[in-house]
Amino acid sequence: MLTLAELIAEYQQRHSPEALTATLGGDVKGLRKLRDGENTEFPLPATIRALADALGVTQLGAVRATAQGVGIDMGLTETPWRTLAAELPPEVDEIPDALLGAILDLTWELVAVGLGVARYEPTPPPYGAHPPPTLAALIATLRAGRTLAEIAREVGVNSPTTVHRLAKGENSEFPRVATIKGLARALDVAPREIVLATAASLGFPVYEGPQSEWARRLPPEVDELPEPSREAIRAAVRAALSLTYGTPTHKAPDNVRSILDRLGKP
Repeated sequence: MLTLAELIAEYQQRHSPEALTATLGGDVKGLRKLRDGENTEFPLPATIRALADALGVTQLGAVRATAQGVGIDMGLTETPWRTLAAELPPEVDEIPDALLGAILDLTWELVAVGLGVARYEPTPPPYGAHPPPTLAALIATLRAGRTLAEIAREVGVNSPTTVHRLAKGENSEFPRVATIKGLARALDVAPREIVLATAASLGFPVYEGPQSEWARRLPPEVDELPEPSREAIRAAVRAALSLTYGTPTHKAPDNVRSILDRLGKP
């Protein structure tokens, strides 16, 4: 099963150790501990987010891989890579249809030229429609009339304050692994459910599919394109958003017309 240590080790096969260390503010010792799987607790949420960005995986994927590495079975079977479709904001749906059609044509042109795949109508992926509840909501739903002090005793924590803070959504980081497992036992759910609910509480994106309806039409092969091709699609989307909202783009001087002109589109 996938762990954070395995993700880091795979990354360091392709990049210098210094590149990832810089992401963590130069914390060589902390990175080495995570890479070797020696951490027994969750790192700070900011560290998990930074690692997700550096490793090219989703934030929730980094959370799940971290949990897997500290002994909580998250049922992971594949690397949670970020997809181009999931990177696009929901505002993409506000772009005029003519521009969206041009960007979709550009995407298929790149897929055809770069990968030799003829255009077809992709089957929409079965993204989950129901994100997990926050930890506070989960505790409120499953406490079954028990006081928080009673739940704390079942969890096995020394102070009921810990459970009180979790029940009020006042935690700013993941609980200790023993607390996660104890809370799962007290609420009669799998520990992975506590991890996902905590991630929702801490503001991690708990939905990993496309936020835009239009993005669901992108072929999955788009993630196999080289980075320059993927960036061309992002640049086209940024330019179209700029035209739609009348705001300047902040990356790449390309616009939809210049990209299509280079590809010989009318």
